[in-house]
Amino acid sequence: MSVQAVLGLYVHSIELVTYLLNLLQSSIALNRDFWQHITGFENSIRNYVCHVVNITYQRIDKSSLIELLGVHTEKDLSEWMRQNKWKETNPSSGSLLIASQEELIKTKNITEKIDFESVASILATYR
Repeated sequence: MSVQAVLGLYVHSIELVTYLLNLLQSSIALNRDFWQHITGFENSIRNYVCHVVNITYQRIDKSSLIELLGVHTEKDLSEWMRQNKWKETNPSSGSLLIASQEELIKTKNITEKIDFESVASILATYR
């Protein structure tokens, strides 16, 4: 898969999550009576957003994370940061370290063993 294809998937997934989050927040605002009876609903959505952020970002702007999580105070954001082990890299820049993606990616050495006889019989059928 090319780098452009991977970046396209990345941008698409973030746009989709942002769109769904905005749609959900609008629905919650319009139907507050309905949603308040579902215990833990908003935190379940935030957990999903945290999952997407964890697998997508190495660093994220604090204001973007506040918007994605839909939290209203620094205290709420700090609690989500603590739960997900996110670190503030430089308080003046407003940037957060989510995870080093290199540490999460596991490489595998793949060895293929193909003998000449199996390839020769395949090639012979296409002559």
